[in-house]
Amino acid sequence: MAASRSLSRRVIIAIVVVCAAAICVPAVWSASSGPGGRPASARLDGATGIDAAQDGAVPGASTADFTRDVDPFVGSSAGGDTFPGATLPFGMAQPSPDTTSKPAGGGYAYSDKKILGFSAVHVSGPGCPSLGHVSLMPVTGKVRSTSAAGYASSFSHRTETARPGYYAVSLLRYGTKAEMTATERTAWERFTFPRRARTQRQVLLNLGAAQDKTSAANLTIAGPDTVTGSQSTGVFCDPGYRPVTVYFAARFSRPFAATGTWNNGPVNWRGGKSARGTAIGAALRFAGGARQVTARIGVSYTSAADAAANLAAETPHGGGFDAVRARAHRTWRQWLDRIAATGATARQRVTFYTALYHSLIEPNVFSDDNGRYLGMDGKIHTASGRAEYTNLSLWDTYRTQAELLDLIAPDIARDIILSLVSDTRELGWVPRWVLANTETNTMSGDSVTEMFADALAAGIVTPAEVRPVYPYLKKNATEAAPPATHEDGRQGIASYRARGYVPYDPSSQQYFLKSGASATLEYALADCGLSHIAGTLGHQGDEKDFAASAHNYRSEFDPSTRTFRPRRPDGSFLKPFSPSFLSLPYVPADARGYDEGSALQYRWLVPQDTSDLARLLGGRSAAVGDLDRLFDFGRVAARPGDAAGAWTGGGRYDPGNEPDLQAPYTYDALGAPWRTQAVVRAARTVYRPAPGGLPGNDDLGETSAWYVMSAVGLYPYAPGQETYALTTPLFRRAVVALPGPRSRGRPLVITTDGGGGYVRGLTQDGRGVGTAWLGRPALAGGGTLAYRTQAGPDRSWGAGPSAAPADYCGG
Repeated sequence: MAASRSLSRRVIIAIVVVCAAAICVPAVWSASSGPGGRPASARLDGATGIDAAQDGAVPGASTADFTRDVDPFVGSSAGGDTFPGATLPFGMAQPSPDTTSKPAGGGYAYSDKKILGFSAVHVSGPGCPSLGHVSLMPVTGKVRSTSAAGYASSFSHRTETARPGYYAVSLLRYGTKAEMTATERTAWERFTFPRRARTQRQVLLNLGAAQDKTSAANLTIAGPDTVTGSQSTGVFCDPGYRPVTVYFAARFSRPFAATGTWNNGPVNWRGGKSARGTAIGAALRFAGGARQVTARIGVSYTSAADAAANLAAETPHGGGFDAVRARAHRTWRQWLDRIAATGATARQRVTFYTALYHSLIEPNVFSDDNGRYLGMDGKIHTASGRAEYTNLSLWDTYRTQAELLDLIAPDIARDIILSLVSDTRELGWVPRWVLANTETNTMSGDSVTEMFADALAAGIVTPAEVRPVYPYLKKNATEAAPPATHEDGRQGIASYRARGYVPYDPSSQQYFLKSGASATLEYALADCGLSHIAGTLGHQGDEKDFAASAHNYRSEFDPSTRTFRPRRPDGSFLKPFSPSFLSLPYVPADARGYDEGSALQYRWLVPQDTSDLARLLGGRSAAVGDLDRLFDFGRVAARPGDAAGAWTGGGRYDPGNEPDLQAPYTYDALGAPWRTQAVVRAARTVYRPAPGGLPGNDDLGETSAWYVMSAVGLYPYAPGQETYALTTPLFRRAVVALPGPRSRGRPLVITTDGGGGYVRGLTQDGRGVGTAWLGRPALAGGGTLAYRTQAGPDRSWGAGPSAAPADYCGG
């Protein structure tokens, strides 16, 4: 889901040291310094990136440790909804601070002044509240409040440190330093109390604090240094459905000197060793000599026993917090090395590696160390030979992040697809947006079909592995979901099948019918993918059927406005109608025919048959003209740095929202690739190394993955299609690791000659390439793409209809 953009700049200063109470904390990454504490304008590369004229940064020397080029604070403001805390790639645990405004998903807002606590699990970049379970807060002195707001502490960005796998901050109210790191399924939180507080050093465990309302919780002080329990909360954008329960086992490095519990009131130091309710917690006091206390928190979605088992399995022998932190750093370094890029400015490198970092946080491991996980049917299952994954924001990630994982993490991508196979069979229907073991029914369309189509095209899974879910995919595409189920399925499917469109009906209780025009476009795109799945599995009749319905968008095309216009149940077009009307997320409740977008933006959601789209618009030249108006092309081509201003309002291109993410690459499909190169160059300037540096919600890596793919110059224009659209790479050299047998260890090396932002020639392993497209199979074995570039546009390279690729579902 999208969010508003912030274009404020950060002031560049050097390393600072701030003393709060008795603690002086060096700001290794401060709010206004670059990664590792160096100024953000420090020299990093010897060559200048192609966007440098707009970026204004200074190039410098290269470094091999790309974790230094990651700023976890990016996206923590202006609705990006990311979190700065610690995690491993795709990890189950994400210990991170929660601040007073409780922003959706990440739990942390850069503009907030107080921290409520540090919870063990988070989601990066969604648009609805999610997780935030098992909150700890170190405090000193008498506990006067058990409300998180009551014991919250102020903090300063100048004492914050955030690096991949590590976070630290000084709590000014208590003079206490809090540090976070993580293993795959455990959160590690180390608290260093001030020397002056020799008594009443406590950690508060609050199971009433979370991003959504706690519906049930329990805890037991299970030993002299251990607390176990669980916390259940509402679910994302659908809080009324089955709750998400997180089990935990927290073991502390020192024994408790005293313990107390509370239940919607003050701490009872003489009470029992357990509590149950919706506003419960525990106060854990440590002896006066215990200046430093580390909490190790195993988490699980199956049981407290499995949480304890995860903790035991992932606790290093003979090592503590620092050993785990070092391991987390090594893990992130190895993952970020999968794209080794050089030859850009300092700011561009931080923007790129932060985007790659955010692209690798979700989906999350859902199975325990022993393979057990809670299925969509509410039963315990065991993942054998693989991991089960959850937190699948499919409406977002099928467009960008899924394809990035196909490229650089095919083993993870495979497990994600097999997890969707399990989800579908357990649910009895296809999912759309999975949180834990719950279908949230968030957003529209049929994104899971695109996920399966793309995985088949990329060779991530075999036809035999997809075959068991095909009946569910077909049923979802042809029938309404049973009324007794929670799943929405394809709302409006009867009209879509019979009349070719989902009607716009503002009086309906079904959200898709309030966004009927965009639902029609989404269904048609999914039908294209489903036709390819059917063909691969040998269902030729279905292949033909869905290839035909992949063109149902024609039923909503209005020649008078040159847009896909909502139709009412009686078949008439919506009146009055404004193509530039922008439907924001769930506001208003009547989306006026479009889900998070305008008619101008959704006009381009036909990547399956761009030739047909051009025909509807009056030909390729007319279509290019319409695209030019969407982007305000003359302005952004001449001044790429003006992109944010040019695209604000009027229903124009939104680089941070899903419906038109692929729109810049439509020029490639129309035979005008130099225009793609100009617009992508402008869009990259909207991403910045700053808290407000994302153009919208990161949506579990979807927004960041757009930047990563566009920076290396390979973009999945039509999900499921075996081609990449090309654009000028950002870097002088990028070495993309290609794990898996097809590459035989050979990477994909992408180079440019530094001549400018426009392509004048391209070779693949020395052979000339005259198109702005390359097939995935041709790149799967690695090799070298060498771009020749120039400062001005080359209107001949890759140009004309003959250079365009075959349409994914042409006909």
